[in-house]
Amino acid sequence: MTFRWMSGEPEGLGLDPQRLNRLEAELIGRGTKTFLVARKGRIVRECYAEGFGPDVKHHTASLAKALVGGASLMFAMADGLIDPDDAASEYVPEWKGDPTREEITVRHLATHSSGIQDAEIYNRSHEDLPGWMGDF
Repeated sequence: MTFRWMSGEPEGLGLDPQRLNRLEAELIGRGTKTFLVARKGRIVRECYAEGFGPDVKHHTASLAKALVGGASLMFAMADGLIDPDDAASEYVPEWKGDPTREEITVRHLATHSSGIQDAEIYNRSHEDLPGWMGDF
């Protein structure tokens, strides 16, 4: 059994089709390759640049990390298990006593405002970058 999204008309789901048209034009103008709008579990707009489509795989960078991490953080906060203003060192004990990291909060990490630089270099895995694994 394969899951298939159902589609819907924007108007019937409370969306203005003219605004969706403007959004689509803006995104295409910026070079967006794929864009989809879903509302109440139904796809109301789907657009693909030439060479892209619903069955074409393409690089999503850290999208999965943001979705899974963001959802996990949201549930942990809702359950009172974590506070965004907690020191990250409460959860990463190796950071305790490190003056460059002990002031970093969960909020800083969640909003990419911790001051920690990305270690990504294209065509090289993080494991191949000197110091990266030790830092995290």
